[in-house]
Amino acid sequence: MLQMQGMIAEYERAKIMERNRRGKLHGAKRGSVNVLSTAPYG
Repeated sequence: MLQMQGMIAEYERAKIMERNRRGKLHGAKRGSVNVLSTAPYG
């Protein structure tokens, strides 16, 4: 059971990271986010 929860957590984390990356890319293409103003992650 614990191994199954670990697999699901890894999958969810990968999905969240992908959505975050796509959102930042979309914002940068729109010009609403200045990419160089802050550190991209953290």
